Amino acid sequence: MPRSTQRQMMLEQILQMIKHLTWLMKELPEDDMILRLLDELLGVYKEVSARRYIAARGTSAGRHEGPGEISILENLIKNYPETAFLNLFRMHRSSFWILVDIITPMWPTEPATKNPARPIYQQLAVALYILGSTGGGGLERSRIALNISKGAIAAYVWRSLEIISQSRGVV
Repeated sequence: MPRSTQRQMMLEQILQMIKHLTWLMKELPEDDMILRLLDELLGVYKEVSARRYIAARGTSAGRHEGPGEISILENLIKNYPETAFLNLFRMHRSSFWILVDIITPMWPTEPATKNPARPIYQQLAVALYILGSTGGGGLERSRIALNISKGAIAAYVWRSLEIISQSRGVV
């Protein structure tokens, strides 16, 4: 038997919710909120069933944010709560910014490729994320979680380790 896709499972869950709301509507016929929820769920069902894939398939890993959008990595660094930041990067946000200030003068200014480099703090965050991860999926999981290519991950980890090892007397 073939595995269910994420889309199929979502549609099944929406149908289950619709069934529950229909049953609830029979029990409480005067409740307008149930009718509004049912209408909203039917709209979601139509939207999901009209698409072939749930997630956008037209972009690859990397920097593909549209105007006004914030990258996943930027969001993790700047907007996540302190406890989540500590869990992801294994250091407090204030210590992270101190480390960024320390290693910035040592960071190579010559671009490695023709594309503009990510900011130093993002490269360091990727390295800390990888070095502090507890396993369970490895590089592919990290690539998906950060929306960044495997090659960039390897380069950022290597560059960060190289800079930090050079700065042993400073840190």
